Amino acid sequence: MRNNLTQLPLYLFCCLSLWIFFIEMAMSQNTTIPVKVGVVLDMDTWLGKMGLSCISMALSEFYASHGHYKTRLVLEIRDSNRDVVGAAAAALDLLQNEEVQAIIGPASSMQADFVIGLGDKAHVPIMSFSATSPSLSSLRSRYFVRATLNDSAQVPAIRAIVQAFGWREVVLIYLDNEYGNGVIPYLTDALQEIDTRIAYRSVIHPLATDDQILEELYKLMTMPTRVFIVHMLTPLGPRLFTRANEIGMMEEGYVWILTDGLTNILSTLDPSVIDSMQGVLGVKPHVPRSKELESFKIRWKRKIQQEYPTNESFELNIFGLWAYDAASGLAMAVEKLGPTNFSFQKSNTSRTSTDPDTVGVSQIGPNLLQSLLSTRFKGLSGHFQIFNRQLCSSAFQVVNVIGKGERGVGFWTPENGTVRKLDSTSKPNLGTIVWPGESPSVPKDPSSNATEVTGFSIGVFDAVMAALPYAVPYEYIPFKAPDSNAACDYNDLIYQVYLQKYDAVVGDTTILANSYTASLTSMLTVQQLNPTITDINELIKKGERVGCQYGSFIYEFLITSMKFDESKLVNYESPEGLDELFSKGGIAAAFDEIPYMKIFLAKYCSKYTAVGPIYKFDGFGFVFPKGSPLVADVSRKVLSVTEGAKMLQFEKAWFGKRPNCTELTSSVSSNSIGLNSFWGLFLIAGVASSVALITCITIFLYQNREALINLNPPSSIWRKIKAMVTRFDDKDLMSHTFRKSDQLPDKRHQGHGCSYSLASYTNCPPSPSSLLIPTHSNFAFFSEQGMPSSGHGDPISPNRPMSPHILFEDELSNINHEQINKMSCPKTLSKDVMVNSHIKPKSSKCKLNIVENNSRSLS
Repeated sequence: MRNNLTQLPLYLFCCLSLWIFFIEMAMSQNTTIPVKVGVVLDMDTWLGKMGLSCISMALSEFYASHGHYKTRLVLEIRDSNRDVVGAAAAALDLLQNEEVQAIIGPASSMQADFVIGLGDKAHVPIMSFSATSPSLSSLRSRYFVRATLNDSAQVPAIRAIVQAFGWREVVLIYLDNEYGNGVIPYLTDALQEIDTRIAYRSVIHPLATDDQILEELYKLMTMPTRVFIVHMLTPLGPRLFTRANEIGMMEEGYVWILTDGLTNILSTLDPSVIDSMQGVLGVKPHVPRSKELESFKIRWKRKIQQEYPTNESFELNIFGLWAYDAASGLAMAVEKLGPTNFSFQKSNTSRTSTDPDTVGVSQIGPNLLQSLLSTRFKGLSGHFQIFNRQLCSSAFQVVNVIGKGERGVGFWTPENGTVRKLDSTSKPNLGTIVWPGESPSVPKDPSSNATEVTGFSIGVFDAVMAALPYAVPYEYIPFKAPDSNAACDYNDLIYQVYLQKYDAVVGDTTILANSYTASLTSMLTVQQLNPTITDINELIKKGERVGCQYGSFIYEFLITSMKFDESKLVNYESPEGLDELFSKGGIAAAFDEIPYMKIFLAKYCSKYTAVGPIYKFDGFGFVFPKGSPLVADVSRKVLSVTEGAKMLQFEKAWFGKRPNCTELTSSVSSNSIGLNSFWGLFLIAGVASSVALITCITIFLYQNREALINLNPPSSIWRKIKAMVTRFDDKDLMSHTFRKSDQLPDKRHQGHGCSYSLASYTNCPPSPSSLLIPTHSNFAFFSEQGMPSSGHGDPISPNRPMSPHILFEDELSNINHEQINKMSCPKTLSKDVMVNSHIKPKSSKCKLNIVENNSRSLS
């Protein structure tokens, strides 16, 4: 009894603690803050169904284990209906009408491209667990968070596999959409780093038919390359392998490498598709095994079978794990903010508006974004950490499709490259691989033993052949003289095609007759800014030595066409050799073709420059035998390649960009001509012009001194200046400019009525006070004393466009001649315009009527 009494306080304490705990739990449940979060997914796809189930389970299990948390995420779900516009409309609805604080989704990279802008406008994080295209990173969106791996993260793993087996050529097969095109630039650069050439790019439309797929596969069969890298998704990827297996492209000798787009869903593919993919290699993000992961798979399987009892083929993949971790991470980020103002700054428009500009702004958005970016935890997919607004990558697993599924054959890590086991110190290698056709031996690249040939012309030719609508296998063979180790000249090389020893010639062969435009330029200076030679004739007269490239047609051109002495021509074989000739004073100038001169100037631009003239030839070309069926198609594709953006890439890659040579070494003096060189000439011209102007003004004022004196005394200085300017602007019709033998006004004639045509004058004698002047605006005007009107007081000028129907009046004053009778002339104007003037005595009004098309009488 005493023992029971001593334990009573402990018992009471435990009961009290439990009671307090339950009270706190009840209070916490009553004070939780709901936070709306949108979900935008394609609900009729497996990715959408799996993603939504994982998101729901993540939140349910998260708050079950953290019941004391103050916030609760409330899901607002929208279906994007596999459409980019549908995704954007769903996101807009969530932001305007539900005022969600974050959006999980959308599913595809194309949809994300549309939704990201809305998130930026509303300051709402857009968190996608499946939009993997690298192109989304280029948008530099502040509020886009990729809770999945960037497709470019797997490129080093693929490069390591290609390098490990020594394949020198590969073919890329990918979707023609945002997803397919996004990773190709990264893959191309990575393969170039290990000197592996992309022999062909097979771009297939997402809606391609089976016949179109077969057509593309047959084209690939005719090519010598047997290593294919496939970057696709369902359903096109499985269809591709089914057709490839049907036509024998999954047999021994072929290599197929998958990106993670297909490798991640191998477990969900139909068994018949897996049978068509035997021997395929693939890479996918490595998911470390854990008890939590295995337990979740069991719970998820049970849940998904309850929701979809008629479908037994549903399998969980990494996108479901990323969806689970994304929802968990978002819940943690919201909880870290604590009780706060989860509201929107309202817009002034209706809530039902569909205008993106009417979206409100989340007050907590910036803080939520920073909380999400700093969230780190161990998730189902591995370590969850956002860096540069996307999930950090660690290791990739290499798998081999064998039997009914996949088998791991190794890993790739940034630290160790390809290894058989993680945390292994063994040499980089992979496990045993069963290749297509159940072959245990590594397929050989047919071109791995061929001579490696590179260069500008080679790159152009490869691009042209790849653009042909059919495959043409070819091999590069370096040309050597038959009986020596030295290379022959171009004429000997081309002659081998005539002898049928070669099928074609690819190189810097210049067409001297008859698809192109190329140029020969001359370099006539040693010092870039202080040329000593500026003319070709000067070179010939002085007997200067000039350089030209060994084996080039320019040697003969300079002798036969330019008349250079053959003894004055010096050959060089490289840019360094040319620089040495100039430096030692061996030559005064050099002649070469534009591409080679660009290479030379790119390296020595601070010392040399190219000056004219430029001689046009028909450019570089590929040599084929007469009658070759390839000529027409190759010619068309040459134009396509040279006129496209790819040509600029070739020029940049092989000729480089001429560096900025504004800062030259102090040893290069500059005597170039600039504005300062002409200051004396400018001074002389200015003085002469000023003297001429003053003289002209003086003479004019002297000749018009009476008019200036006769102006009213009260007139201001400004009116006197204006009067002189107006008088100066009047045309002198007696001058040589206006003098014509049959039209010259005669002051001795008095007012005879007459009419003038705009095309020619009539035979009526002109009146000194009524002279018609044709103008550029297709109308005429009168002025005093045989002079055109001065413009002051006259609303019409030749530079002012007017309608053909014009009526204006002008006061005529100071007429110092006898009264002029009313004039008229019955003649008709010859060009749709007639003029009828009525000139009255002094100080009366002069009225001019102009009518069009002779349709009205004149008054």
